[in-house]
Formats: sequence, C-alpha cells, structure tokens
Amino acid sequence: MHTTRHPQSRPLVLATFAVLSTFVAPGCSKAARTTRILEQANVHLAAGELEKAEIEFKNALQTDGQNAEAISRLGLLYHEQGRDSRAAAFLLRARELQPENLAIRYRLGLAHLSAGGAKQAREEALFILERRPDDAEAPLLLVEASVTPSELEETRQRLLALKPTSAKSPAGLVALGNIALRQNRSKEAEESFQAAIAIDPKFAAAYGSLGLLHWSKKDAAAADAAFKQAFDLSPDRSPRRLHYAQFKLQSGDVAEARQILEAMGRKTPDYLPIWSTLAEIALNERKLDEAEGFVAKSLAHESQHAETLLVSARIRLAKGEAAKAVEELDRLATMFPRSPQVSYQLGLAYAANGDTNKAL
Repeated sequence: MHTTRHPQSRPLVLATFAVLSTFVAPGCSKAARTTRILEQANVHLAAGELEKAEIEFKNALQTDGQNAEAISRLGLLYHEQGRDSRAAAFLLRARELQPENLAIRYRLGLAHLSAGGAKQAREEALFILERRPDDAEAPLLLVEASVTPSELEETRQRLLALKPTSAKSPAGLVALGNIALRQNRSKEAEESFQAAIAIDPKFAAAYGSLGLLHWSKKDAAAADAAFKQAFDLSPDRSPRRLHYAQFKLQSGDVAEARQILEAMGRKTPDYLPIWSTLAEIALNERKLDEAEGFVAKSLAHESQHAETLLVSARIRLAKGEAAKAVEELDRLATMFPRSPQVSYQLGLAYAANGDTNKAL
C-alpha cells in the first residue's frame, strides 16, 4: 500500500491550464464583490461543504480571474477530493502566484508524486524543509519521493542534518523509520515509529507506517490494529482512511472493506477514490451493473477522473464491449501517455477487438 494512488504517470508540466481559463471572465476586477464571495466560500469550506465552496470560488474567479486565494483554495479543494488532474492545474498556477505558500507546495508535491514526478516532489519537499524544518508532512513526502537507494540514503542524511528538534519530531522520526523499513532494518523502524507515538499519540502517520511494518512481518492482527488507529485519527478525506479498506482487501476481508468504503461514501460522497475502489471491487466480483453505478457516482463529480475512467474501460471489456473500451482507453492514453496501467489495459482492449498489431 502506498499513499500514491492514481494511474497517471506523466509529468505535471503536461497538466492543462484550460481548466483555469474556464472560470476567467473578461472585464475589470470588482474587489468588493470578490471579497464578499470569498468570505462566503470560506464559510462553506470551514463547514466541510466542499461543493458549495467550489461554486463560490468559481464565482470569485468569474469576477477576478487572477485571484490568488480563489485559485489556491480550489487547488487544495480538488486535491482534497482526489480530483488530481484538475487539482494539478490550479496548484501549479497557485504556486506561481504564491511561491512561498507551503501548503500549496506540499499538495503540489503529492500531485507530482502521484503523476510519477518523484524528482519534482523531492524539490517541493526540500523547499518546504528549508523554510520550515519542523514541518509535519514534508519529511514524509521527501522519503516517498526518494526512489533509488542512493536517494534514500541522501534523504536520511538530510533528515539527520536538520536541527535536533526537527529530526526528533514525530514527522522526522516516522520519516527516518520509513527509510529504515525500506532498507530492511525493521527493528530500527519500529523504534522510530514508537518514539513518534510516544511524543504524539495522535500522529496518524506513525500508526500507518507501523501497520506497514506489521504487515511486512505477516502479523495481520497487529497490522489491523495499527491501520485502524491511523484511520480513526485521520481526516475524513484522507488516503490513510482509504489504506485501512485496502488492507482489508489485501487480507481477504472484502465484505469489511466494502462496509468501510460505503460508510466513507455516505460521509464524504465527493471523495472520488472511494467510488473507484468500490467499482473495482464490484468489477472483480463480476457485479457489472453495480460497478457501473459506482463509476457514475464518481464521474458525476469529475468527468476526467483517471482511476474511475480506467475502471470504466475495464467494465466495458468485461461486458464484451471491446470497441467502446478501446475508445475510452485511447482518450486516457492521450491524457496519460506514460501510464503503464493505461497502456496495459489498452493492449488488452485492442486484442479483444481483434487488432493484434496495436495490442502488441
């Protein structure tokens, strides 16, 4: 299980800014009206009413197409909902307008990582740590963005070189523990995770990493307890909540995974990874109509959600609709030309459609 969860792997520099131009209206700025709209949008945001907030932030951009607050808030909001392609366009623009906004930098780093841009994700994490060495998330992002053994060791040295209070913060300890875990030093990893929990018993990332450690040791009961603790301590729209359902799936408890995801869907129906995961479960169980229902719920929020579109194409294949599957996957391959998952499924669709050369 990884925090990166999407099938796309192209660099974020390919993310289109056409999404932004949709909301840019001509004419002069009306500062007072924009301020009122933003105030209302932030009220909705504070109440967790993301769809209402989105409408108001879009309205603000109709009045002032270059409003930094509206652009950055939409980027953060879309990222919160798992609408990664749309989030990327806004986050990239927000970084241009607010280069010192570390919250934007962190979410953009996650988006880079999700799109296969580990180098860019590392750059964002390092930028944050240079300005805020005790950041609660950047050390974890830096470790995840370290791909090769040499990068991992360089990251370890960088973290150890931080001032003592930063290296020994919960985030620093978990990051160092994650490195130890990847370097097969499980005892050292567990000590780091437990030290982080001793400092902050509510630090969800420590329990998530502890769950991975126990799972690697085939201790399902301990892994379950740790993932559940991470689930309980995480915000509603958090990948760590999704990880608990994924753990249940991997351990063979499909019914429990469905219950967790359905409960999450009732609470946060705009968090799209819920529906794409439920659609995949239904597809694997050959419940194709049910799978299509989950796909529809996701696409109602975001018509270009990559994970959902990939599942949709797989449903077409399962129903024997190879030509439709090819059509859908061709569009996805244009959007994400370096995605191995999309290429593989497109190959299967071409083969099912009788086009062996293209399949190969």
